[in-house]
This record gives sequence, C-alpha cells and structure tokens, in this order.
Amino acid sequence: MGRRAEATVVGSGEDVDAFERFVDQHGSRLRRVLGASFGATLGAEACAAALEWAWETWPKAGELANPVGYLVKVGRSSLRLDRVKESPSDEIPDGLVESHHTDPDLVAALDDLTEQQRSAVVLVHGFGWTLAEAAEALDVEVSTVRNHIRRALSKLHAALEEVPDDGIR
Repeated sequence: MGRRAEATVVGSGEDVDAFERFVDQHGSRLRRVLGASFGATLGAEACAAALEWAWETWPKAGELANPVGYLVKVGRSSLRLDRVKESPSDEIPDGLVESHHTDPDLVAALDDLTEQQRSAVVLVHGFGWTLAEAAEALDVEVSTVRNHIRRALSKLHAALEEVPDDGIR
C-alpha cells in the first residue's frame, strides 16, 4: 500500500482515477482466481504483485483485452519457484463456503489436484462461475476449463470414494 501511495504522487489525477476504476472492475475476480490457485495468503500476495505491475505500466495495463487473464499470469510469475508451495486449502478462499467447516478429505483431495484443475473446479463449482467466465479469467478456452473440471471431478470422486451420478460428464 505504501508503494502505491508513493506511485500516486508520480501519476496524474486522471491516472489514479482510471486505475482505481480498473481495480474496482477487475480486482475481485483477480483475487478469486489467484486465491483458488494458490490459497488465500499466496493468492493475495500474487494479486498485489499483479496490481502493482498494472500500476507501474499504466495506462498500457488499462488497455489489455483480457486484463484478468493477463494479470493472473503476472501474479503467478511473481511467486518465486523456489518458494515452498502453500497448500491452497490452508485457508479457504473468501466466499467459497459460508462456514469454515470443510470436510478434511475434500481439503486433501483438492490439494492433490493440479493448479489448473483446482482453479477450474473451485471457480465453477465453488464460486458458481460459468465455464466462459472461468475460461476468460484463466485466459484459456472453454473446452480447456471443461477438461480440467472433468479431470478434477474424476480425481475428487476417486479420492472421496464417491460414484459420480449420470449428470457429471
């Protein structure tokens, strides 16, 4: 936050207003995608880094065709590869469940998914996003999200020893 306060002195009032509108419009979706991918703590850190990049490259960032999709990539790259991966289930992403009483088997099963599978299944089945919304946010095709969800649900059902009903394809 301190860095942004310093940066606002450099930018014009119009830049600050436009950037604040940009954050209002895209920040929540960005936080959810990165939180679904990396857990609440690292997701928030990645989101902050992505928004910092957006401010530093403003107004170029404001002209992105798919700002959330691009900033998700910026946020991912900001997390150093040598860092120990936080379990995404260490903290339940805001808005996923009303109560933090989550089945520990589900938590472990989510941890065993790939980042892409976990992101897709949490966004669609946890947050109620459409396939198209998830695809746009992850900057992939709808068919890719569908495939990640299919694989994720298969792994989750196997891990939880549940037999999928006929509605899951």
